[in-house]
Amino acid sequence: VRAGLLRHRVTISTPTTAQDAFGQAIETYPAGTTVWGEVTEQQMAEDQEQDGTVRRRKLSIVIRQPFTLTTRSRISYGGSDFNVTDIIDPYGDSSLWKIIAESIA
Repeated sequence: VRAGLLRHRVTISTPTTAQDAFGQAIETYPAGTTVWGEVTEQQMAEDQEQDGTVRRRKLSIVIRQPFTLTTRSRISYGGSDFNVTDIIDPYGDSSLWKIIAESIA
């Protein structure tokens, strides 16, 4: 991947677990790490749910920085939040990661 393609700022947040006043575990996403990446819109889909039509965006994001990232992580990009659905190591050496993320309904 050429450096010029990694021109989009994405923020990756990893969840932390805390307890609320009733002792229930709650998952929060504190401010994460901001990295440069190549972001490609994969598809837009519409699903019918109880509340009506819900639009879902799917992104493909290529990043260079290897750090802790799981399918429980979230991506913030362009004012929207996305759940990480898949992490691919295309070269097998963790030099680049391809992340598939879907918008949060």
